[in-house]
Amino acid sequence: MYSRLPQRSAITRFLHEREYHCEYSLDVVVPKRIGGGQESECFANALDASRTQNLQLCSGWLVQPMQRGGFQFIAHWWNYAAHLGHYVDYSPAIDEFAVYVLDMDLASFSVNNNHRLRSCVCSSLVLRANQWLKVSGFGAQVTLHPIKDLSTQSFFSDYLESTSY
Repeated sequence: MYSRLPQRSAITRFLHEREYHCEYSLDVVVPKRIGGGQESECFANALDASRTQNLQLCSGWLVQPMQRGGFQFIAHWWNYAAHLGHYVDYSPAIDEFAVYVLDMDLASFSVNNNHRLRSCVCSSLVLRANQWLKVSGFGAQVTLHPIKDLSTQSFFSDYLESTSY
């Protein structure tokens, strides 16, 4: 499945450039899509499943082509069911051709910086015209701007509260 999708080269590039900034290995995974959660609430859906069904939280990206060219890397959360040996996603309305990239550095950053974060879901990315762009805002207020690197800190920079001691 993965090798036949048009986003293969974009995913390969992302894995290569992102891995430089990661403590944990990145991986392409195929969760069982269960649905039943709330749309646009992936973190809440995954957190609820982790609490009620004793599933592990997983962080990463949904990768899919964009209608106007380029590829989007949407920050996303889902679960791992260790007792079943596979990943599951309770979020509804996931594009059937979206590819899941497991990136547990996002989860680790969220846990370690939870006291400073306004959101555990980081900024999403766009790869367009051979350039990485960070997505800021929501809905009609979405803007794209170049991102300095593919570090976890860069992905969460819009959601970090300043701390003063």
